[in-house]
Amino acid sequence: MDSDDERDPPIFAPPVTSMVPAADSNGGRGLPPEVRRLAAQALELQANRRSVNTRRAYEGDFAHFADWCSTMALDPLPASPEAVYLYLTALVADDNAAGYAVATLERRLAAITYVHETSGHSASPARHVRVRELMGGIRRTHGRPQVKRDPLTTAQLATMVEALDVATMAGLRDRALLLVGYAGAFRRSELASLTVSQIARRGDGYVVALVRSKDDPEGRGRSVGIPAFPGSPLCPVTAVDTWMTAARITAGPIFRKVTRYQTVTKDALSASAVALIVKRAAQGAGLPPLLLAGHSLRAGHATTAAGNGAPDRTIMRQTGHKSVDTLEGYIRTANVLDDNSARYLNLEATR
Repeated sequence: MDSDDERDPPIFAPPVTSMVPAADSNGGRGLPPEVRRLAAQALELQANRRSVNTRRAYEGDFAHFADWCSTMALDPLPASPEAVYLYLTALVADDNAAGYAVATLERRLAAITYVHETSGHSASPARHVRVRELMGGIRRTHGRPQVKRDPLTTAQLATMVEALDVATMAGLRDRALLLVGYAGAFRRSELASLTVSQIARRGDGYVVALVRSKDDPEGRGRSVGIPAFPGSPLCPVTAVDTWMTAARITAGPIFRKVTRYQTVTKDALSASAVALIVKRAAQGAGLPPLLLAGHSLRAGHATTAAGNGAPDRTIMRQTGHKSVDTLEGYIRTANVLDDNSARYLNLEATR
């Protein structure tokens, strides 16, 4: 056996006690069937705290961590804090030559925590103090501003809608999607999952019942109004009525896939398809599509409304934001020049 002097020193101290599984040493086989059944249901409910897309992303991120652990002969589950510590360091090695964004690394840590907790391990190695300190150093060294998609203006939206070929089913769908997404300040995932049962006519407009969204993970629900603008080529209500009538949609998803032969399928669009539609419409209108995506509709609503003097509470009712600070991130530069303390410095005074 090696002497203490010949052993490699620990990466950091004190050593961390190995985590004990929530079940017994036989993987739960020694527990009564009813206890095992309840434990399985509890883990499933715990996992449902996050959306399917989030869980899928976490599984992919953890698979990357597990593959790295395999090459290093380390256990990925339960993993030691030392393993996570070295994993993060490997990702940003050589002055972050791989180009990892801080947000990606934070999601990898969240994935490691998620898999450990939903696998019955009460402690996550990603939350160890030294791992958190390392992540703080990475943020300070390699952090960079997040690339945000440009918000659409009403004038840009009008140009995009005008350029659509509404003689086709795809054109009718895209017009309805763009106008409803902009008027409702919807996320691309909310547009993709919108169904006929969620919309109800109220006078000239629609009231959309959002069952679950990013701002409402518990599914309390909220209502979003889509007002009509009769006679306007940008009326979202007219656009969605025209699309649903032409596509003969009476139930199920509203925004559906259209084949190249202009056949409307029963399948709903994906969230990524919504982003592609925005980019394609922008390109068709002669607008640069690089910084435009599905989120540009939602950000454009907040930015344009704020620039036109809409109160924060009115915008927040439509977007579902609960924090003014979060809303400020959407409004971006709408009021940065007008609502500016430099205008209180009397710099306009002349001699």
